[in-house]
Parts: sequence; structure tokens; C-alpha cells
Amino acid sequence: MIIKWSDKYKVGFSVIDKQHKKLFEIARKAKASLDRDNDDKYEEVHDILDELVLYATVHFATEEKLMKQIAYHDYEKHRREHEQFLEKIEDIVQDANLDVDDATIREILQFIVEWIIDHICGKDKHMATAIKNHR
Repeated sequence: MIIKWSDKYKVGFSVIDKQHKKLFEIARKAKASLDRDNDDKYEEVHDILDELVLYATVHFATEEKLMKQIAYHDYEKHRREHEQFLEKIEDIVQDANLDVDDATIREILQFIVEWIIDHICGKDKHMATAIKNHR
């Protein structure tokens, strides 16, 4: 699994792009911990996933504020996607506490990275275009 930021994920707003980059950094940090061969790696990964949920919450609030400012037509749908993602990650992390192994954690990271990429390339780029057109 490759977790790497690319300029193709830029939406054109520095604050949002910077936050998206940070989400990738946190996911990459989780993978690096998982790749280490030590007894504490699952606890480290769990802590990093908690960090990702907290940071994603901050990031989503930033996006939602921007959408509200322009009365974005897809605001409610976009907000629900954010909410569902956070709920899913919290459920996955909680379930993973019961059955933790490398494969499970890799699946979790794969889901997170794929969701973030899909969301950025789809919903966030549409949102950014609407904000730019509004200004």
C-alpha cells in the first residue's frame, strides 16, 4: 500500500490542501508504525488512528464552514459523508481492538486512504469549484 500525497489531489485552496496533506501524513505514519517489528506497534497504530479521527474532525469543520458561507447546494450531503466516515472509522478502530493483526490494520488503512482520495477527487473538488465560482 502506497500512501503518498500528490499534487493531483489539490483543490486550489491552500488551507484545505494543507489539511488534506496532513491527513496523508497521519495515514503514512500509521503505516510506518505497522511496518515496524515491535510489540507496541498495534497500540501505536491505534493512537495514530485516533489522531487521524481528531484531525479529520477539524478538517471537516473547515470544509463545512466554507460550504455554509456560500450556501453550497450539496452541503448537507457532503456533511453527511464526513459524519459517516468518522462513524465508520470509530467503529472499525473499536472492532480492531478485539481482533488486531497486520492484515486487519492494513485493511483499515487501505479503506481510509481510498476514502480520502475518492472524497478529495470527487466531492472536495466540486466543493472547491463552487466556492471559487461564488467568489
